[in-house]
Amino acid sequence: SAGSANFDFGGDVAEILIFDRKLSDTEDKQIEGYLAHRWGATDSLTLSHPYKELPPIFDNSPKLSPKPYVYPVGSVVGSWTPATIVGSSNFEVWYDANDSSTITGTSTVSLWKDKSGNSYDAKSPVGSPAYVSNGGPGNMPTIRILRSAGVSNKCSLSVDGSIFAKEHY
Repeated sequence: SAGSANFDFGGDVAEILIFDRKLSDTEDKQIEGYLAHRWGATDSLTLSHPYKELPPIFDNSPKLSPKPYVYPVGSVVGSWTPATIVGSSNFEVWYDANDSSTITGTSTVSLWKDKSGNSYDAKSPVGSPAYVSNGGPGNMPTIRILRSAGVSNKCSLSVDGSIFAKEHY
Protein backbone atom coordinates (compact mmCIF):
# COMPACT_ATOMS: atom_id res chain seq x y z
CA SER A 1 0.00 0.00 0.00
CA ALA A 2 1.08 3.59 -0.51
CA GLY A 3 1.17 4.14 3.27
CA SER A 4 3.61 1.30 3.86
CA ALA A 5 7.17 2.20 4.81
CA ASN A 6 8.32 -0.29 2.15
CA PHE A 7 7.22 2.12 -0.59
CA ASP A 8 8.15 5.46 0.98
CA PHE A 9 10.86 7.50 -0.70
CA GLY A 10 13.47 9.41 1.24
CA GLY A 11 16.21 11.40 -0.48
CA ASP A 12 17.05 14.28 -2.76
CA VAL A 13 15.18 14.85 -6.02
CA ALA A 14 16.89 16.87 -8.75
CA GLU A 15 14.60 16.41 -11.74
CA ILE A 16 11.47 14.42 -12.56
CA LEU A 17 10.24 13.76 -16.10
CA ILE A 18 6.94 11.97 -16.71
CA PHE A 19 5.47 11.08 -20.10
CA ASP A 20 1.98 9.91 -21.03
CA ARG A 21 3.24 6.75 -22.70
CA LYS A 22 6.05 4.24 -22.43
CA LEU A 23 9.16 5.59 -24.10
CA SER A 24 10.86 3.62 -26.85
CA ASP A 25 14.26 2.14 -26.02
CA THR A 26 15.91 4.91 -28.08
CA GLU A 27 13.97 7.65 -26.27
CA ASP A 28 14.75 6.04 -22.92
CA LYS A 29 18.49 6.08 -23.70
CA GLN A 30 18.28 9.73 -24.85
CA ILE A 31 16.57 10.78 -21.61
CA GLU A 32 19.08 8.77 -19.54
CA GLY A 33 21.94 10.46 -21.42
CA TYR A 34 20.40 13.91 -21.00
CA LEU A 35 19.90 13.45 -17.25
CA ALA A 36 23.31 11.85 -16.65
CA HIS A 37 25.19 14.64 -18.42
CA ARG A 38 23.04 17.44 -17.00
CA TRP A 39 23.46 16.26 -13.42
CA GLY A 40 27.05 14.98 -13.62
CA ALA A 41 26.06 11.36 -13.15
CA THR A 42 27.61 9.70 -16.22
CA ASP A 43 29.33 7.17 -13.94
CA SER A 44 25.87 5.65 -13.40
CA LEU A 45 25.61 4.79 -17.13
CA THR A 46 26.85 1.40 -18.31
CA LEU A 47 30.04 1.36 -20.40
CA SER A 48 27.98 0.35 -23.45
CA HIS A 49 25.44 3.18 -23.04
CA PRO A 50 25.28 5.23 -26.29
CA TYR A 51 25.59 8.49 -24.31
CA LYS A 52 28.24 7.43 -21.80
CA GLU A 53 30.85 9.81 -23.25
CA LEU A 54 28.78 12.40 -25.13
CA PRO A 55 25.35 13.80 -24.28
CA PRO A 56 22.53 13.58 -26.80
CA ILE A 57 22.60 16.72 -28.93
CA PHE A 58 19.40 18.16 -30.35
CA ASP A 59 19.68 20.67 -33.19
CA ASN A 60 16.01 21.74 -33.15
CA SER A 61 15.00 18.53 -34.86
CA PRO A 62 14.00 15.14 -33.51
CA LYS A 63 17.08 13.48 -35.03
CA LEU A 64 20.16 13.21 -32.82
CA SER A 65 23.42 14.46 -34.24
CA PRO A 66 26.44 13.58 -32.06
CA LYS A 67 29.07 16.26 -31.61
CA PRO A 68 32.74 15.64 -30.68
CA TYR A 69 32.60 17.65 -27.45
CA VAL A 70 30.93 17.52 -24.04
CA TYR A 71 28.99 20.35 -22.48
CA PRO A 72 29.56 21.31 -18.82
CA VAL A 73 27.36 19.80 -16.12
CA GLY A 74 24.13 21.72 -15.87
CA SER A 75 24.09 23.03 -19.41
CA VAL A 76 21.32 22.31 -21.85
CA VAL A 77 22.25 22.48 -25.53
CA GLY A 78 20.41 25.16 -27.47
CA SER A 79 16.71 25.53 -26.74
CA TRP A 80 16.26 21.79 -26.23
CA THR A 81 13.94 20.44 -23.53
CA PRO A 82 13.06 16.81 -22.74
CA ALA A 83 9.81 17.34 -24.69
CA THR A 84 11.94 17.50 -27.85
CA ILE A 85 12.34 13.72 -27.68
CA VAL A 86 8.68 12.74 -27.47
CA GLY A 87 6.83 15.88 -28.52
CA SER A 88 5.06 18.28 -26.20
CA SER A 89 1.71 16.48 -26.49
CA ASN A 90 3.22 13.35 -24.90
CA PHE A 91 4.97 15.18 -22.07
CA GLU A 92 2.99 15.02 -18.83
CA VAL A 93 5.14 16.33 -15.95
CA TRP A 94 8.53 18.01 -15.56
CA TYR A 95 9.93 19.09 -12.20
CA ASP A 96 13.36 20.72 -12.36
CA ALA A 97 15.19 21.66 -9.14
CA ASN A 98 17.76 23.59 -11.20
CA ASP A 99 15.08 26.10 -12.23
CA SER A 100 14.58 28.18 -9.09
CA SER A 101 11.71 30.10 -10.71
CA THR A 102 9.58 26.94 -10.34
CA ILE A 103 10.17 26.58 -6.57
CA THR A 104 8.44 28.51 -3.80
CA GLY A 105 10.09 28.27 -0.38
CA THR A 106 13.47 27.04 0.82
CA SER A 107 13.33 25.53 4.31
CA THR A 108 9.86 24.25 3.39
CA VAL A 109 9.01 24.02 -0.28
CA SER A 110 5.33 24.92 -0.59
CA LEU A 111 5.13 24.72 -4.40
CA TRP A 112 7.18 23.04 -7.15
CA LYS A 113 5.75 24.10 -10.52
CA ASP A 114 5.36 21.65 -13.37
CA LYS A 115 7.36 22.89 -16.40
CA SER A 116 5.45 20.67 -18.89
CA GLY A 117 2.63 23.20 -19.16
CA ASN A 118 0.06 20.72 -17.81
CA SER A 119 -0.17 22.34 -14.35
CA TYR A 120 0.60 19.20 -12.33
CA ASP A 121 2.18 21.40 -9.69
CA ALA A 122 3.51 19.66 -6.55
CA LYS A 123 2.04 21.51 -3.57
CA SER A 124 0.45 21.20 -0.12
CA PRO A 125 3.58 20.06 1.71
CA VAL A 126 3.49 17.58 4.55
CA GLY A 127 6.49 17.95 6.83
CA SER A 128 9.27 20.12 5.46
CA PRO A 129 10.43 19.17 1.96
CA ALA A 130 13.41 21.50 1.52
CA TYR A 131 15.30 23.17 -1.32
CA VAL A 132 19.00 22.21 -1.08
CA SER A 133 21.12 24.45 -3.30
CA ASN A 134 23.99 21.96 -3.59
CA GLY A 135 22.51 18.57 -2.70
CA GLY A 136 22.70 16.85 -6.06
CA PRO A 137 25.37 15.53 -8.40
CA GLY A 138 27.89 18.23 -9.28
CA ASN A 139 26.61 20.21 -6.27
CA MET A 140 23.48 21.12 -8.22
CA PRO A 141 20.15 21.82 -6.47
CA THR A 142 17.65 19.24 -5.28
CA ILE A 143 14.44 19.04 -3.29
CA ARG A 144 15.06 17.01 -0.12
CA ILE A 145 12.25 14.67 0.86
CA LEU A 146 12.85 12.97 4.19
CA ARG A 147 11.65 9.49 5.05
CA SER A 148 11.42 8.43 8.65
CA ALA A 149 9.71 5.76 10.69
CA GLY A 150 7.90 8.50 12.58
CA VAL A 151 4.94 9.88 10.62
CA SER A 152 5.63 13.41 11.91
CA ASN A 153 9.06 13.41 10.21
CA LYS A 154 7.90 12.36 6.74
CA CYS A 155 7.86 14.88 3.91
CA SER A 156 5.79 15.00 0.75
CA LEU A 157 4.30 17.27 -1.87
CA SER A 158 0.91 16.42 -3.36
CA VAL A 159 0.16 16.16 -7.08
CA ASP A 160 -3.43 15.86 -8.33
CA GLY A 161 -4.14 12.99 -10.71
CA SER A 162 -2.59 9.58 -11.35
CA ILE A 163 0.96 9.14 -12.61
CA PHE A 164 2.89 5.97 -13.47
CA ALA A 165 6.54 6.35 -12.46
CA LYS A 166 9.63 4.39 -13.43
CA GLU A 167 12.48 5.09 -11.07
CA HIS A 168 15.92 5.99 -12.41
CA TYR A 169 19.01 7.04 -10.57
